[in-house]
Amino acid sequence: EEHQRRKGDPATGGSTRKPIMTAYRQEAIACAAAMADGPKRPRDLKSISTRAASILLHNYYGWFARAERGIYALTEAG
Repeated sequence: EEHQRRKGDPATGGSTRKPIMTAYRQEAIACAAAMADGPKRPRDLKSISTRAASILLHNYYGWFARAERGIYALTEAG
């Protein structure tokens, strides 16, 4: 399932000391790119990623912050 979700093959074989580009990371980057123009709700990002709500809520990379109830914005790291 991981391979089916990935777009392209951004992970170079045999590379070390670089983060692996997973499907989850690709979706998080897509959500962050969509939020560049301002805060959004998870349902606004549903067309980009079906896991958008989970990505914003769990905030694994520290890129998103809850601006208000149900609305998320990018952090400085994002």
